[in-house]
Amino acid sequence: MKLQTRRQLLNFATLSSLALTGAVVWGALSIDLQPNKLEPSKPLTQSLSTKKNGPAKPITAVSLQFDSKQSYWTRSLRGPLYDPPPVVKKKIVKKPRPIPVTLKGTILEPDNSQAFLQQANGKVVLKRIGDLITADERDGIIVEITASEVVIEREDGQVRVAVKGPN
Repeated sequence: MKLQTRRQLLNFATLSSLALTGAVVWGALSIDLQPNKLEPSKPLTQSLSTKKNGPAKPITAVSLQFDSKQSYWTRSLRGPLYDPPPVVKKKIVKKPRPIPVTLKGTILEPDNSQAFLQQANGKVVLKRIGDLITADERDGIIVEITASEVVIEREDGQVRVAVKGPN
C-alpha cells in the first residue's frame, strides 16, 4: 500500500470519528431532559402467543424524559457516594422517682386513719390522708390508707406502698 493511500485512509478515519463524535454530542444536547416523567408510548403486541397464555397481551414501552431546566453539567461531583442512613432518635425512658419512705404500720379509724412512715434518715413519722409524705411535693400526697398499704398520689400516677413484715 502506498504512503499516500495510507494517509488518505487515516484522514478518512479521523474525520469520520470526529463526525460521529459531533453527532453524538449534538444528539445528547438536543434530547429534552425531563426526569421522573414516564410516558407510555404506543402499545406493542407480543408476536408469539401460546394456548396456555391465551391471546397476545399488549406491552407498553416506557420512555424517560429529563427536565432541561436542571443543569446536570453544574452538579458537584464531590457529593457523597450514597445517602447516609436516617438518624434514629433514641427514646428516653424516664424512670419514676423512688419512694423515699417505707410503711411500718397503719391505724384505721372511720375518720382518722393514720400511717407510720419511716423516712430515709430513719425517723418514723405519723401521717394522715392528705398529708405530704415528705417536705417535697414531688414525692406525693397520701390519698388512701388501708390495713396493709398506703396509696400515694404523685405526678406520674398513683403508687401503692405495702407494709413489710407484720402489721
